[in-house]
Amino acid sequence: MTAEDVGGVVKAALELFKNGGDLAELRPLMGLARLQAFGLQADLDYMPRLTDRAAPLAQKLTSAHRAASLIKSRSTVISSGFGGVGRPSVLYRALKEIAISRQRPLGLTWVTVSAAGARGRAEGSLEELAEPGLIARYISGHVETVKAFFPLAETGKMIIHTLPQGVMASLIAAQSDGVFDMKTTVGIDTFLDPAMGGEGTELANANDESLVTRAGNELIYRLPQLDVALISAAAVDQEGNVYGDGMASITEIADAVRAVRHNNGVVIVAVGYVTSEPSGKPLIPTEFVNHIVVHPRTEQIAGIPVTEYWDIFTPKTPSPTVAAFTQAHTTLKFVNTLANVTPARGEFGQVLARTAAKLLTENIRRNDLVNIGVGLPEEVAGIFCDAGLAGDVLFSVESGALGGIPSPGLFFGSAIHPQKIESSRETFARYRRGLPAAVLGFLEVDGKGNVNVSRRGSQVSGIIGPGGFIDICEAAQTIIFVGSWMVRGKTIVENGNVKIDSHGQPKFVPKLGQVTFSAARALKAGKRVYYVTDFGILRLSGQGLILHAVFPGIDRKEDIERTMQIAVVGMSEAQTICREIVTGDGFNLSIRD
Repeated sequence: MTAEDVGGVVKAALELFKNGGDLAELRPLMGLARLQAFGLQADLDYMPRLTDRAAPLAQKLTSAHRAASLIKSRSTVISSGFGGVGRPSVLYRALKEIAISRQRPLGLTWVTVSAAGARGRAEGSLEELAEPGLIARYISGHVETVKAFFPLAETGKMIIHTLPQGVMASLIAAQSDGVFDMKTTVGIDTFLDPAMGGEGTELANANDESLVTRAGNELIYRLPQLDVALISAAAVDQEGNVYGDGMASITEIADAVRAVRHNNGVVIVAVGYVTSEPSGKPLIPTEFVNHIVVHPRTEQIAGIPVTEYWDIFTPKTPSPTVAAFTQAHTTLKFVNTLANVTPARGEFGQVLARTAAKLLTENIRRNDLVNIGVGLPEEVAGIFCDAGLAGDVLFSVESGALGGIPSPGLFFGSAIHPQKIESSRETFARYRRGLPAAVLGFLEVDGKGNVNVSRRGSQVSGIIGPGGFIDICEAAQTIIFVGSWMVRGKTIVENGNVKIDSHGQPKFVPKLGQVTFSAARALKAGKRVYYVTDFGILRLSGQGLILHAVFPGIDRKEDIERTMQIAVVGMSEAQTICREIVTGDGFNLSIRD
């Protein structure tokens, strides 16, 4: 983002306020401008002044540079965060500077459960550590965002592994009991399953052992012993207890800390401030912490310091109004548009979102638990927000934000006015106990209904990883996939009809790059599976993909039969989707009790 762009953000923020926006709404806008204009300029040798009462804390207090220098070569490090939420940016930058100046540590194995990069577009992410030799092996559920790692992997200087996020969360917790592997059916019949002849967990090189094996009807996953935890939190008291007040997500923080301490490792926590009036129970008791870095640039979410945290991302508002949800959601979408990091959805994206939202209401009841995936599924949650139904569905994202409306784009991983923030392990356990529905995206779908979300093409730069997708599909009773049917195709609305304006590269293909979702396994489990795309809705059946409903204006022969690379059945029986969904005029949602 240029200085001119930053000026545009500031101008837009002032315009938003002029038009009735609340002062609090300016925080993410100004935070974004500040982050892009000044980056991570920070005194990494900063140490706060302490009172005499803080003597126990003083024994653990250190600077970011000093903390980074304590990490030994060939350690296995786990860091916190979910995208831009709760990332230890100050520690990343400090470690980068130490590594460059001292040429150590070297050969680290690095573990993150979720996306930890910024696609090369912003400072403060794990991409700070894309220095040759620093990280030898990277293990994560989602790797697409760490673009700076890919050149290292392509030249054999880094190995990349990916595992399902729910599995990783369980494996991390297990290490606190001295257990380093687990058996599960999650991942059976996907690219991770050795019996399928896939790649296993290793996606970038062929000279490292996969972290998954098959044993009968189950897979056995493992993680290496965790030696160091780099954690971002909110505050610390004078005894050295760490608190999460004001955090938008706690992901695997507590489990990672306990695992590392069980392994006699080192726990380093970055917080924003020292509190003399701690709130509630500590997130991490002082006995589990080795070193504490207090730094005012510690973030709640990218660009928003935890010292100025935005409370819409916390459960602090007991009963938010419909207007509060709508206002906050509109602001966050506005920030995403200005940042230009996430794709613009356009008018037809809203058509798809309304279609999926309506379909979702037909498959759930009021207060049902629903997982929302990244991308177009975020827009589906937004439709519920616009319809005043934000509190009528228990929306959830796998980071641990429960209730409210999942935040879009840059802020994904948090939620607007969540009811509760729990660990990701607790969330995945909640899914396993019963997940009525999930709304997820897709990259490719084959004629059997199998889905790929984890790889684009055969190059290292095409690696994405499954994220929590595989765990969620295993648990959900109803799965609604939503996405465009072609890459770089264009679909428009004219006079209440849907028109395919131009064709691109098909996403419905005879053969997938990877299988991340097994249709046969879903059918065997009795799941309801739908695919919402530009011509309408497909439904998974034992006969294959059935055309369930079609948009008005779509020619079934010209637009579907002659352009699809796969067979679709039931062409003549499909119902027509109502024009209210297409235009939005008179559109409304209701949920069964």
